[in-house]
Amino acid sequence: MSVLSPPWPSHPSRWNGHSAASFSSLVTPVIPPLDPLDSPFPSSFNALGSSPPRRSSHPQTSRHQSPTPGPSTFGGVPPRNNRSLDRDALLHILDYFSSLIPARFGNVPQIRLVVHGGAVMLLNAELARLAAATAATDGRAKQRTTTRDIDYIARSFSSEWAQRYGVLDANDRLKQCIFETALQFGLGADWMNSDADVALPMATDPATGAAYDPIHAASIQTGDSLTVYTSPNGFLKLVSVTPFWTVALKMVRYNPADREDICILLRSGTLARQMHWTPTRLEIWLLGTCWAMGYAGYDHERIKQMRRRM
Repeated sequence: MSVLSPPWPSHPSRWNGHSAASFSSLVTPVIPPLDPLDSPFPSSFNALGSSPPRRSSHPQTSRHQSPTPGPSTFGGVPPRNNRSLDRDALLHILDYFSSLIPARFGNVPQIRLVVHGGAVMLLNAELARLAAATAATDGRAKQRTTTRDIDYIARSFSSEWAQRYGVLDANDRLKQCIFETALQFGLGADWMNSDADVALPMATDPATGAAYDPIHAASIQTGDSLTVYTSPNGFLKLVSVTPFWTVALKMVRYNPADREDICILLRSGTLARQMHWTPTRLEIWLLGTCWAMGYAGYDHERIKQMRRRM
C-alpha cells in the first residue's frame, strides 16, 4: 500500500515521549499553507466522487419572486430543537430558509456560511454513502442518520458582511430567518446556531499581528471544493470546514457520534489517497494543520487523553 508522507516533520517529538508536558516544538510559527496537497485527503469531500452540491445555479434575476415571510412575533418557538433531522429534512428546511434571505438582506448576491458538526456528515453525499456502506459491513459501526442542528460560524460571517457590505447586523438578520424557519417547521430556535463559536480557536497572523479565524479561513480558501449545499434559488451556500478541522473539533467533544464520524472521515482519506493511519500519523497530522487549537499548552493529562482517543 502506498503511504502518503506528511509535508511536515514526521520524526518523533517531545509529545511522543511519555514525560512530555507540551509539544511546542511542533507548533507552526507561521500561518500554514492551505495547498490541498498538504492534506492526506483530496482537496474536497466532493472529490471523493459524490454527487455535486445542491443546484449551483445563478440567483434569479427577479428577486421579488422569492417567497416573502409574513410578520411574526416568533412566539411558541422552544429554545432547543428536539426534532431529529435526516438529510432529506435538512435539504427541505434549507430550501425554505434560503427563500427568506432576500427579505432580510435585500439585493445581495449570496449568503455563505461555514458549517461544521454532524450536519456536514449528512449533507455531504459521499460521506453519507460511505457511512452507510461501513455500517452495512461492520456490525460495530453505527451510521449517523440524523442531527438536531446545523452549526455555523457566526463571528466570521458577521465580520465578512461588515467589511464587504457595511452591514453591521448581518447575524441578527440571519437569526430572523432562522426563527422564521423554526416557526414554519415546528423546530427549536437552535436548529441552526453558532453556540460553538465561543469554543473555537482564533489565531494571529505573524506578518500583520491581526487576529483571524483559522477554521473559516481554511474553508473559504478552497474555493467551491468544500461546498455541501447550494440552494435552488442561489441565495444560500453552505461550506464545510476542512477535513482536518472537522477531525480536530470532534476529537475535543468526542461523544459516540463524533467517534463514528472521525472513523468515516479517516476512512475517506484512506480510500482517496491510500492513507495508512496510525495514532502517530494522526497526531502529526493534527499538530501540523490545527496548531491553532493550542496543543502546545496541553499538559501531560490532556496529552494522554488525546492519545487514548486516537
